[in-house]
Amino acid sequence: MQTGPMPRVSSPNVPVATAAPRSGGGAGLPQMPPAHGQERIIVTVPDAERREALKAALLEADPQARLVRDLPLVDAFAIEAGTQTAARLRHMSALGEGVAVHADARIHVPESPGPQTPPPAGMYSARGTLGVEKMWSEGFTGRGVGIALIDTGIAPHKDLRDRIIGFENIEPGSDAPHDDIGHGTHVASIAAGGGVENGRFKGCAPGVDIVAAKKSSGYTVYSGTSMASPTVAGCA
Repeated sequence: MQTGPMPRVSSPNVPVATAAPRSGGGAGLPQMPPAHGQERIIVTVPDAERREALKAALLEADPQARLVRDLPLVDAFAIEAGTQTAARLRHMSALGEGVAVHADARIHVPESPGPQTPPPAGMYSARGTLGVEKMWSEGFTGRGVGIALIDTGIAPHKDLRDRIIGFENIEPGSDAPHDDIGHGTHVASIAAGGGVENGRFKGCAPGVDIVAAKKSSGYTVYSGTSMASPTVAGCA
C-alpha cells in the first residue's frame, strides 16, 4: 500500500487507474465477509465525476481494494479496502471534503419462530385490521397493480408463481425466481398470497403482480444476514 496521503477528492488531478477495476462483476461480489485487515464501506460523493476519479484512485493505490458495487441511487459505491485506506477516507469525511463514509453494515434476517399450532392470530387479525376482506367483496384485490419486494428472494409457490412478473438477483447466482432462506417468500405471501392452496392464508392483495429483488445469497443462507449495499442496490 502506498504510504503517501490519499488524493483529495476536490482536486481536478486525482490520478485515474489504468487497470480494470478489481471487482466481482456487474452484480457485485458474492456475500462474503471481508478478509482480515479489510473493511467493507460505502463511500458517497455527490459529484459523479469526482466519485469515479476517487474510486479509480483507491483501486490503484490500495492493492487490497476491490469494488463491491456501484450505488448510483445514493451517489455512492461500496468497496472492500484495507483498514488504512478506510481510515483515510473517514478522515476526509471528517474534514468535510465532499466524501461521506459509512460501514456496509450487516443486516440480520429475523429467525423464524418455527411451527405454531394453531397458526398465529396475526395472519387473520392483520386482514381484519386493514379491512381488506371488505375491499375484496367490492372487487378490489390489487389486480392491475404491481408491487416490489427487496428481500431474500421469492419461491415459485402456487400462491404466487402466476403473478411473479419480474425477478432480479442482486448477488451472483440464478436469475430464476428462488428463495434459499424463505423470509422473502413469507413476506410476499403476507402481501400478495393468492390463497390457492389454502384460502385462509390469502395475502392482503391477492391480485397484485410481483417484482422481487433478491439481496441475500451465499453465506447468508446459514447466518441469516445480508449487507446494506445490496439492499440499496435493490431499490434501484
